[in-house]
Amino acid sequence: DWARRKERFDSPQGQKEYWWKRYDEYLATPKWRSLREKVLARCKGVCEGCGDRPAVQVHHLTYDRVFDEMLFDLVAVCMECHERIHPHGVRLSVRVPVHEIR
Repeated sequence: DWARRKERFDSPQGQKEYWWKRYDEYLATPKWRSLREKVLARCKGVCEGCGDRPAVQVHHLTYDRVFDEMLFDLVAVCMECHERIHPHGVRLSVRVPVHEIR
């Protein structure tokens, strides 16, 4: 019922789940794909972490403007560097910005 759903959403875990759902949906948008392509083009396909391997992922340096990032908020990285940044996985190491939940 509505009261249970509201209570669940208002919990910290519910808010995190909601934020990650929005974030996952955002990563599938044309807006994100365009930003991602610009970041990968900027680095000419080379990881901005190590400078050696091919850049295959785009990493947020900040989540202050998530869903409305500027190019300097993002860096292109290889899988190895991205794993070094998030050694326990992205979902465990990223602090969900509370101001972006609602």
